[in-house]
This record gives sequence, structure tokens and C-alpha cells, in this order.
Amino acid sequence: MIVNPQEFNYRVTIGILVVAIVAFAAYGFTSYSTLKSDKDFLVQEKRHLHNELSEIINRFDALNSENLSLKSQLDSTSYKVRVTNFAINKLEANAVFNKVAQNELKFLKVQKRSLENREDSLIKASKQIEEEKQEVIKQLSFEKAEKRHALLEKMELKKKVDKASLISANSFKAIAFKINSSDKTTQTFKAKDAEHIELCFVIAENLIAPQGTKNLYIQIIDPENNIVADKGAVNFGDESLIFSESRKVNYSNEVLDVCLTIPGDEAFKSGNYYINVFENNRHLGGTELELN
Repeated sequence: MIVNPQEFNYRVTIGILVVAIVAFAAYGFTSYSTLKSDKDFLVQEKRHLHNELSEIINRFDALNSENLSLKSQLDSTSYKVRVTNFAINKLEANAVFNKVAQNELKFLKVQKRSLENREDSLIKASKQIEEEKQEVIKQLSFEKAEKRHALLEKMELKKKVDKASLISANSFKAIAFKINSSDKTTQTFKAKDAEHIELCFVIAENLIAPQGTKNLYIQIIDPENNIVADKGAVNFGDESLIFSESRKVNYSNEVLDVCLTIPGDEAFKSGNYYINVFENNRHLGGTELELN
């Protein structure tokens, strides 16, 4: 069998070219599949990381703190999250830059984890500050209520002390009498015979009342609502008191008997006479006298 060398070489060359083309095509297909897979992975990772950072941004926007230092940290970290998210959006997943993109994505993932840790720390700090704030508000409210209660108790005690320190009077008794020719007094129940009214009463013992001079005023109202033996009026601020007689007594915290005689300035009328006793403008008590 005769073989043409030129034809043989040609066939060998063709075979080699076919094998090379097939190998190159297989390599190209494999490289394309690998690149496409890497690109899909990068796109998926980019989308996933973008979503996670968007959630972090939303959580930061929801955080609110009145603490200036913490607020500054929140704003700074929130800014870093937004910058990182922007970098992810700009990240290209082209086949030419897959290696660079993968490295950049790894860096962004690390930065994202750091931001998440920072977020957890800031959230805990924010919650702690809010709890401390509420505790302070609660404590202040409690102290305010305690002070108010103590003030009310003090005011109530002062009222009781003030009231207890006032003098009081009792055992009021009034009689009408006339003076006969021998200067003897004779009690009478007849208006036509009456010339004077005598009033007696007792100022009670009070150990906490202030000692000293007490100004007493006697007011006698006749059956026609006129003041008997009108001595004029004494003023106490916006109030005035018309009185029939006045007396200054020296009080020393002990029982004090007081008697006064009020002469009629005109003939007594038949009927009821109302007799009141005042310390300044404060009513101590009184009694009633009936004349026929």
C-alpha cells in the first residue's frame, strides 16, 4: 500500500486542529459556566447584603435618644451603614472584575457584621438610658409625692397647732340688775327695772396659747337688733365690729374668770338680748338674756 506523505500530513494537521478546537470549546464553555456562576453568586450575595443593610438602616431610623453622646454615635454609625449600602449598590459583578468584586464583597460583609455588632451595642445602650430615665422620672415623682404629702401634713399640723393655741371661753352667764338707794345691786327680770347687764365667763387654760394681753369685745343686741351702749366700731382688715364694751385682760395660760358690767344707755325693752364675746374679731361664744 502506497501512502502519500503530503496527504498524511494534511490529515494529521486537520485532526490536531479538530482536537484543539474541541478542547478550546470545552474550556471556553467551562470558563463561561464558571464566570456565570460566579456572577450569579455575586448578584445574589449583593442583593442579600443590600437587604440586610437596609433593615439595619430602618432600625437606626427608628431609634431615638435624648442623650447627646449616644445620639452622636447613632448618627455616625447610621452614616457608615448608608455608605456601605451605597458601595454595595455600586459594586459591579462583571466577569472581568469577579475576583476584585469577591474581595470587595468579603470586606463589605465584615463591615456589615461590625455594624450589626455596633447596632446591638447602641440599642442596648439606648434601652439602658431609657430605663434609667424612666427610673429617675419615677423616683422624682415619688419624691415629689412624698414632699407634697409631708407639706400637707405640715400644713395640717400647723392648722391644728394654730387652732389649739387660740384661747377659748365657756360658762357664759348674763344677768340684769338695778342699784337701789343704798348702792346695793338687785337682780331683776323686768325690763323697766333693769339698769345694767352683768356678763361673766371663763377663759380656759391653754398651755400652748401665747401669753400676754388679750383684747376682748362685748356685743349686746337688743330685741330690735340695735347695739346696746354702742361704743362704735373697731376694724380688722376688711371687717368691722360694733361693740358695747371692751376689756383688756392679761392671760398667762391659766384659767381666768372675767366679769364685766355694761350700763344701759337707754331704757331696756322687753324681749331677748343676745350677748356675744369676741377676742379681736374671733367669736369666743355668748349667751342670751330675756327681760319681761
